[in-house]
Amino acid sequence: MTASGGGYDGVSESVTFTIFENDLLVLGNTPSDLPEGSSTIFTVRLSVRPSENMTVTVQPSANFNRLNATFDTDADAPGNQHTLTFTPTNWHIEQLVTVSAAADAFATFPLINRAGLHVILPNGGRKALSITPVRANTSQPHFDMSPNVLTLDGSSSKTITVRMLSPPSSRITLQQSHTPNGISTDKDSVTFTPSNWNTPQTVTLSALEDDDARDERGSFCLNGGVRPSRTDYCVTYLVRDNDLGLNISATTVWVPEDGSAMFTVRLNSLPSGTVTVNVPHPLDPDLTVDTDPLTSGNQNTLTFTPSNWSTPQTVKVSAAEDADAIFETGDINLTVSGNETDYAGRTGRVHLNVYENDFYPIIETASDPLVVPEGGSATFTVRMAAAIRHRTTVSLEKARSKKNQNKDVTFDADPHTAGKKKRLRFTRDNWNIPQTVTVSAAEDDDELFETERLILFHSYNNNRYFGILVADNDTAGLVLSTTSLNIPEGGSNDFSVVLTTQPSGDVTVQLAQESPDNADVALDESSLTFTSENWNTPQTVRVSAGQDD
Repeated sequence: MTASGGGYDGVSESVTFTIFENDLLVLGNTPSDLPEGSSTIFTVRLSVRPSENMTVTVQPSANFNRLNATFDTDADAPGNQHTLTFTPTNWHIEQLVTVSAAADAFATFPLINRAGLHVILPNGGRKALSITPVRANTSQPHFDMSPNVLTLDGSSSKTITVRMLSPPSSRITLQQSHTPNGISTDKDSVTFTPSNWNTPQTVTLSALEDDDARDERGSFCLNGGVRPSRTDYCVTYLVRDNDLGLNISATTVWVPEDGSAMFTVRLNSLPSGTVTVNVPHPLDPDLTVDTDPLTSGNQNTLTFTPSNWSTPQTVKVSAAEDADAIFETGDINLTVSGNETDYAGRTGRVHLNVYENDFYPIIETASDPLVVPEGGSATFTVRMAAAIRHRTTVSLEKARSKKNQNKDVTFDADPHTAGKKKRLRFTRDNWNIPQTVTVSAAEDDDELFETERLILFHSYNNNRYFGILVADNDTAGLVLSTTSLNIPEGGSNDFSVVLTTQPSGDVTVQLAQESPDNADVALDESSLTFTSENWNTPQTVRVSAGQDD
């Protein structure tokens, strides 16, 4: 964008747009620590069924490449694979990525750094996870347990192998660090000596029968005091229940207001015929369910056959926006219709809690950041988003640590009272009446643009951050709320523009794309006009991205 007039001729700024597809990636079991000589896993699935096969790529960050570590998307194939393939059939099934570190993998890596992996869609949309490398105590022996992940069906058993990676100077015993859920073990410790340290030892895990119809997840861990407890040697396991019944991924689901959440349903055992599961809407009219989001309307049945009974099917739950600030709940009571199969009469229940989005303060009459002229002040107003039942307080503080705060910036929540007030009080009677906050910036001798950041603390922990930019009054320039904008495909995002100093006349800012032939990106304004009266009032530009194939 380029400005002209009012002493602003030739002043320009630019904004970079990045457009991503809708958020299709769902990461689970994301690790935080990766000890040397061990492995960990995370899972990847899609949130929406694709129309065709989709290949997802896992790529390392620059820091990850500095580690003596690997990742593999297919443990059954030789070598390390780096892609996952999702189809219209398996899109909702979690696929595993194993991250492994060799012994002494982090000997030269500065442990203050974190390493990352990026999970990338074909169109460039991505999610990232961060891993902290944990260095082994090289003065102590360390171990390896494999496999890292076990799946047990019914009352089956599987064996894990424990290996010592270096000889000990004396006898060492690894003890089971906690009692795992849903399984039993044939031993709760393994012992290595200087004479048998290089002989692998085994522990057998067996699934326990129970009376419920839920899967059990957990970890089996051994600890011998040779490392900090946060890096126990562990394997994770899944016990798939074999009791006749509906296997529901969650008994309680949290749904954001004006949003949606999902859970899955499958059968626990091979049915004698086709099973139809009814998934009715909750009694609360703001809550709806859909068993097939790709079909118009809200479907409310799931069908399982002897060939697909063990494949989880997805139920989408949506919560409508409302005008109140009341926490809502509901139940979905699943039932099997008909009496033709051995699943006749089986039921299940999912409890729903709605994340209320109206318990927060709304900041009005200002853009973020708020532009405050040096030696002057600017205001913004705050009100509650919806009616409240009880008195609530919004406190204002500078978000930075005390030593990094900008001392030239002050704020006052009640300019009509002596002193600088830091609290706004709302009641059931005045919740929707905006209250004014005045932000002031002292005059200084430099020519620097200064910043500060406010945080609005709220009784319900729905805090809001608010940026402040102090416009130096010695230099003409354009201030943008951001120089980089992420836009979802089919969606839009905004940025704002304001002048740094009062102009001598009208200033016109022309907006143009660097690539004018890009028909997928549109601006709602082609120019902005600032005057000597509105020069410090931010003007908003909306950038929209079209939906493509």
